[in-house]
Amino acid sequence: MSGVQGTAVRDLCRQIAQETDPEKVHQLLVSLHTALNEEQ
Repeated sequence: MSGVQGTAVRDLCRQIAQETDPEKVHQLLVSLHTALNEEQ
């Protein structure tokens, strides 16, 4: 994983762990999935 992409994934994971709104968690998970797919 590249440095910039790795940072984005770590940031998304941190946000997901801290978020309490289920809809926002879903949006963050979609963003995480997209980021991981772009890395592949």
